[in-house]
Amino acid sequence: MSRASDWRDNSQATAFRRISKVILARWIVFKTFIQVAKELEGVVPQDNIQRDWLLFQILPVVNIYGRDPFSALISLALDSVSFDVLEYSSLTLGPWSVLGSSFDATADPFFYVIDQAQVAGLQYMGEFRGRDNIKKWPVLHPIIKHIIDFTPKVIKVIVSGTGFSRELLRTLVRHQGVAMDSTMFDVIHSTGDFSDPGTQSLFISHYLPPSFLTSDSGIRLKTRIYDWLRGRYVATTVSKR
Repeated sequence: MSRASDWRDNSQATAFRRISKVILARWIVFKTFIQVAKELEGVVPQDNIQRDWLLFQILPVVNIYGRDPFSALISLALDSVSFDVLEYSSLTLGPWSVLGSSFDATADPFFYVIDQAQVAGLQYMGEFRGRDNIKKWPVLHPIIKHIIDFTPKVIKVIVSGTGFSRELLRTLVRHQGVAMDSTMFDVIHSTGDFSDPGTQSLFISHYLPPSFLTSDSGIRLKTRIYDWLRGRYVATTVSKR
């Protein structure tokens, strides 16, 4: 094996290890989050637990040495964990291990979401290669590959962002044994430019509870969303298999 190939393999292993720690940290904090929610049942309303978890990830209310709990957990506890343990955890942890019988795999959706993927879609371009050892990819390639390889089938993976290679995703899916021509199709969701507040509010209402949207916090959020996110036409492409 050449030094260049050996270096690329080491780079890929480093990327795999990093994303494994990120996922494990999320599961540990999520499990703690659910345990606290169960302890507070009857004290705090449980109807919005999914929304609360989403908001906790977006803006954690816990600060540990100036870091969010996910980053702090990685730095303080997971940096020394072996790669074998990280891989095992990735395969064994799932919504059933945290939610138990309350999780119905046939009806309840569960997602891993990689947001702002265009950042990783531009970093370290050419330092990672596919199976053909010809195509050169950014660090987003090993990140998605590792998540696909070590994610239970019940969990769906969503990659969200702008400006990264669609061919990268097609290559990764093709390597999973999926026949692209016969089983893949695209769904295009044109969401417009949101220059009209009413149109934007209608779109937002599909994703946030009415009780929240009519609250003081919800009204402020809608105003901020309109200030920040209007004026750019958006079309979302979803590949399914």
